Amino acid sequence: MVNHAHLCVSHHDSIYPTFADPSYDPAVSTVAVCAKNVPLAWFGLFRPHNLVKRVFDTDDGPYTVVAPIADCREALANLAAALPRLMTLFPRQRSLEEYVRLLTGAILRVPCDWATIEWDEIAVITRGDFLAEATAAMASLDPAAKGK
Repeated sequence: MVNHAHLCVSHHDSIYPTFADPSYDPAVSTVAVCAKNVPLAWFGLFRPHNLVKRVFDTDDGPYTVVAPIADCREALANLAAALPRLMTLFPRQRSLEEYVRLLTGAILRVPCDWATIEWDEIAVITRGDFLAEATAAMASLDPAAKGK
């Protein structure tokens, strides 16, 4: 296992397009890769209601994963809405605005309908409850959930 998270965009309405979509081209549609974690800004693309459970048939039997998926326009709107919260969490990191701008540009450069994170390799190596922590991260970046 290589322990990477992959931010993917595609025309396929499913999590894990590398498994679910035979036409998926990682050289084109894998927008970003991160080793040993999921960048906090990626959580800003999604909200807890975007989490989807899927069972994949593998040579080793059924494999269940949960990951977020959102329409690319929704994901980019979510990210823009999350930026002020990210800036309050990391006030000295002036590069966050630039990072979000670059991430947005990378997503827009690929013709796509859906955005998702293939994060199972990270979930497996994370101590604690990765899914609960990921859900909390997404919720904490949602301005509509403030105070809930």
